[in-house]
Amino acid sequence: MRGRNGRTAVGNNAQYRLAQPTVSFSFDGFARSAARNAAPILEDVGIAATFYLSDPLTASSTGADGLASLELAKQLAWRGHQIGLLIDPTSANGGSFGDNLAMLESLPGSNLPPTCSYDSDVLPNVDRLALSDRFFGMRGTRTGINHGLIDPTQLMIHELAGNSSTRGTILTVLAEVERTCGWLIFVTHDVRRHPSALGCSPRYFAEIVDLLRYRDLRICPVADVLSQLEVVASH
Repeated sequence: MRGRNGRTAVGNNAQYRLAQPTVSFSFDGFARSAARNAAPILEDVGIAATFYLSDPLTASSTGADGLASLELAKQLAWRGHQIGLLIDPTSANGGSFGDNLAMLESLPGSNLPPTCSYDSDVLPNVDRLALSDRFFGMRGTRTGINHGLIDPTQLMIHELAGNSSTRGTILTVLAEVERTCGWLIFVTHDVRRHPSALGCSPRYFAEIVDLLRYRDLRICPVADVLSQLEVVASH
């Protein structure tokens, strides 16, 4: 489902079919704790994720749980994870945007074009459509399971956050993913013992990963799923 320049075509609403129910893990903001604590949990069971950097060219490793460094992003890419860009609407059209995108495309590992994430309640539709030709796919922040009629510029998510996620809710969502042969994209931010309101603890994250191991689910990064969607009807 590649559009011009190998990316998603603008307004590409279509009916897609997945070979099997699918799950992806993604991290917004690329907190250092996500790279250090969550990535090894995934790697131990052979899972790769998508990490969205807020500003790849100025990422800093300072602070108790600051942004991961660009060097750490390169290490994750070598280990099979995908690196994307977290869109800030105030800088989406700024001078550094093109440089950031070029840097992402130069990272080792995946030969697929990068994807991005954005806040669905903040990024105007006009900006989303304008940016959609620059990325292979765009992951928003609206809750839901991607199945049937899918817009690759508005991929839906399910948060793994301390105040909005429990084992029970995850089990319910996974059952629906299996029933609809859908695609569930988990998103969280920091992964540490005392997480922020947008993050979760390493123990809870490991528990969710363990739940997936005993289900017939395909688990892979966002761009991998996009590259293998099968169109059955266009609209």
